[in-house]
Amino acid sequence: MPLSLRRWTLCLALHLGLAVSLSAQSPDSGIAFTFDLGYQAHFESPDGLNFVVGRYNETRNFLTSEMEPFDQFSGLTGSLGAYLAWLYFDLGFNRRAQERSAEGVLNGQATVRGVRTTNYGVYLSAGVALASNGVAAPFKMMAVTAGMRSEFSATRFSTRTGPADQVGSLDWEEVENDLRFYVGPFVKFTLGPLVVEPYYLFDVDFSDLPSVGLLSLNEEINPSTFQRDPDPTYGGGGFGLRIAAILYLGSG
Repeated sequence: MPLSLRRWTLCLALHLGLAVSLSAQSPDSGIAFTFDLGYQAHFESPDGLNFVVGRYNETRNFLTSEMEPFDQFSGLTGSLGAYLAWLYFDLGFNRRAQERSAEGVLNGQATVRGVRTTNYGVYLSAGVALASNGVAAPFKMMAVTAGMRSEFSATRFSTRTGPADQVGSLDWEEVENDLRFYVGPFVKFTLGPLVVEPYYLFDVDFSDLPSVGLLSLNEEINPSTFQRDPDPTYGGGGFGLRIAAILYLGSG
C-alpha cells in the first residue's frame, strides 16, 4: 500500500517526538544490547509487478499452467538492538524473495518462464518498551515493545526461460534493480530466547514515479505489448512476521 512522502514525514516526526518525551521522563538508566537472527515472511502483493505477470498470462494462449501472482516474500532477517531505559532502537537487515513460473507447449516443446523478485533491505527502528520484567539475561528477558520502522530496500527482478526439463539448471538473468522505501509500525514480543514480531510496512510513494525495474521486466517478458502498457509502479506494502532467536550481548 503506497504512502505519500508528506504523510510518512509527519508520522516519523510524531514517533520521534514521542520517543524523546518518554526518554526524558524515564526514571531508569539501564542499557541492554541484543542480536537476533531468524526468518521473515512478508505478505505483499505488488500491484505493478502482478500487472506485468497478468499481462504475460493473458497474451500466451499456449500456457498449460499460468504464472501466479506474487503475494508472499520470505527469507533471512537479523538485527542489532539496544534497550536504553524504556526506549528501544535497532539496526537490521533482511532478504525476502519469491519465485513464480508459467509452463506451456511452444513449438511442440514444454517451455517454462520463471520470474524471481528479491528484496535486500536495511532498516532502522525506534520504539518504546510497553512492558518488561527488567531482566536482560539469556533465556530470562520478557518484554513487549512497540514502535516504528523505516526500511531502505533494493528490489532485484530476474527471469529465465527454457525447456521444462532444463530450466532448473539455467542461470537467472537480472533485468534491473529498483530502490524502495518502506515505513510502518511493529510490535516485538521478546520471550526469553525467542522474538516474535508482527509488523506492517507501507510502500512510500515518491510522486508516483514509475518502477525502472518493472519497465525492464515488462519489456523482457512481454516484448509485443510493453509499449502499449502504462508505466507500472511497484505498489507494494503489507503485513509481515519476524521470528528469531535472540542473543544478549551485555548490559550496563
